[in-house]
Amino acid sequence: MSMLEIQRSALEEVIVPYHTFLMSQSKSKKRLYGFVEGKDDPSYYQGRIISQIRNDEWEVILIEAGHPKGNKNRVLRLLNIIDWNRFSPKQTTFFVDRDLSDFLDDLPQNDNLYITDEYSIENNIVTVHTLKRALIELFNIHLVDYEFDIVVKFFEQGIQKIAYVAEIITCYYLFLRKKGLTPSLGDIDISEIIRVNKCIVDVKSLEAIKRYIKTKWCYDYDELCIKEIQEDFSEKNKGYKYVRGKYLMWYFIKFINSFCCTCNEIIPSMDKPITGYRELSEKYAIQDLGPRSKTPCSLNEFIERTYMYYIKEFAQCS
Repeated sequence: MSMLEIQRSALEEVIVPYHTFLMSQSKSKKRLYGFVEGKDDPSYYQGRIISQIRNDEWEVILIEAGHPKGNKNRVLRLLNIIDWNRFSPKQTTFFVDRDLSDFLDDLPQNDNLYITDEYSIENNIVTVHTLKRALIELFNIHLVDYEFDIVVKFFEQGIQKIAYVAEIITCYYLFLRKKGLTPSLGDIDISEIIRVNKCIVDVKSLEAIKRYIKTKWCYDYDELCIKEIQEDFSEKNKGYKYVRGKYLMWYFIKFINSFCCTCNEIIPSMDKPITGYRELSEKYAIQDLGPRSKTPCSLNEFIERTYMYYIKEFAQCS
């Protein structure tokens, strides 16, 4: 499809990533391509792809196609722009977050489209596994089993409260979306609803949370309908699958920083707070914590049946 045809189909917003893709094509270089939503996504996906293909001859090029703010629809539109008679879908793939698509719309099921198992990549990062690695590798905190169990207890209690707040926000959001309205989750600042102090999460009352949401999204509400949505959401939200990843990551950063500041009040063997290390921030959370999280089996399988298959196919044809 030519650039003129793209313009005629009113998809100007994807011209830049599409042009980047075309310009990076090279018959003399072994390259694998991927389109991602946001600027942080390559920090999560690139290393995992490279470590799995284990072949220095191949270069992985991930292109941010969802600018600004990780627009998933712009990534998906590229699926219809690229001429798959000209390019191999094994060589060129797409990576998007699931978000709340299971409640709002159906995502395409293309073989070269990877959709996160849970709400977003942040959901896969915010785990006990990542917590332990972060404490050891970023702060040199080595705890014996029973001490780490204490930390995990605080951490999981906090996750439950974050999930409780997220469920309320999400169900109000789904109610409005189903009515054809366009609320933005970016309008909700959970730091105005939740506090983390000494690794303990304090949440405002249910009524206070509802009032806050209604001041941010000034619409008419049907509480009975929202209750029905909440029942459905709660049933499907096993393992916090649909909790917004940004809420989880906000909590994760707050929890780790809080532990470093007050660890001597939580773990008897630690006589002073952890100091002299860079405090974690949401801005660099994916870069700092992403590499310390487990790779989902679904992602390994996706890389295997796309990039790995293409590399083998290329070798056979050479």
